[in-house]
Amino acid sequence: MTKFEFVQEQDNIRNKVFYFTRKDGVFVMGTMTTDKDKAYDTFLNLSSQKLPTEETILFTVLTP
Repeated sequence: MTKFEFVQEQDNIRNKVFYFTRKDGVFVMGTMTTDKDKAYDTFLNLSSQKLPTEETILFTVLTP
């Protein structure tokens, strides 16, 4: 079972609050922000097992 955590971190040096996601105790790159709502949306998307990105091949060319 995968464990996701939504984390708030207080940076006392810069006097800022950061939010991010941990997956199985490991920080998930690209999830840290000072915007709590944005961070929580990211957390929800990750914890619902949505694919982080999707790609579509628009055109393919084969050459000899």
